[in-house]
Amino acid sequence: MTRKRYIQEMITTGRLTLPVVIIVISLLWLIGSFSSIKGVDSNVFWNELLEILQGSFLRNLSGYILLGVATIQLLILHNTFALIRTHTNFYLTLFILFAGLLLPQTLNVASIIVPCLLLATHNLFKTYQLQQPVGYVFQSFLFIGLGSILFPPLLYYVPFLYGSLGSFRSLTWRTFFAGLLGICLPYWILFAYAACTENMELFYAPFLKLAPELPFRFEEWTLSSILSLSYILLITIAGSLHCLVNNYEDKIRTRAFLSYFIILQIWTLLLIFGLPQHLNILFPILITGCCIPGGHLFALSHTKTSNLFFIICVILFIALISYNIWMYMHNIY
Repeated sequence: MTRKRYIQEMITTGRLTLPVVIIVISLLWLIGSFSSIKGVDSNVFWNELLEILQGSFLRNLSGYILLGVATIQLLILHNTFALIRTHTNFYLTLFILFAGLLLPQTLNVASIIVPCLLLATHNLFKTYQLQQPVGYVFQSFLFIGLGSILFPPLLYYVPFLYGSLGSFRSLTWRTFFAGLLGICLPYWILFAYAACTENMELFYAPFLKLAPELPFRFEEWTLSSILSLSYILLITIAGSLHCLVNNYEDKIRTRAFLSYFIILQIWTLLLIFGLPQHLNILFPILITGCCIPGGHLFALSHTKTSNLFFIICVILFIALISYNIWMYMHNIY
């Protein structure tokens, strides 16, 4: 007797799910990139088209390319360390959907921060119970240092990375100082450049931005962003609980990697509430960390309860996107 396949299983294991999502997100990005062309006169049209190609279109294209880079990094991370114990690409589907529809597809600081954090994570995972992990630790912290020049609060992830090294049994005096060297190297280069150009403010600026701004600013906390944050937290909590409850079925190494993503979500959430003015930059990190626990939940759980939860999540996501589109159109017109 064959087992009944729920709609959740058909979508999460379907071969067409990921390609369809990529095509839809690409079309939406393309439409959004040209949405600023409003002229009907041919001369006006070509003038505005040229302006877009020289400005906003190139920024949007850069953001789209970096989204693709982050997607490939997630794919390599999963295939290298087998984070989900079945063949599935649904975690990529979640990432592309959330990043493509809940984030502005243009070049910004977050577009670069997410790839830096994923590169740091990849090198950090390689240190798991490795006898000589110094090189990977240096590279991992180097990417954090590079990213922190653009977004100094990224340095707040350093204690989290050292704690992860401890859980991976790779934290020694040598790896501790290797991490410090990795973080300091970009700043040494920046210091040399600032000294040569006699512009030391360029070197001091990242450190001045580390201090929390008081009073807290909540300009970025719109109703749309709050709803999007709540939805990602829902997926994160459900996926994290599933990982914790069913972790006995995973290898010990996989448990450590999944715990890394769970703690990453908690750490990022604390930073979001501690630095509310940086919501738009930290939120993409929260989306990235949500995809592995969420993919773990939807790809491995095939019960009536999980199928019902999946349908509810799809309905809520459609409602969220519809509201965001309505607000976008309302602001334009």
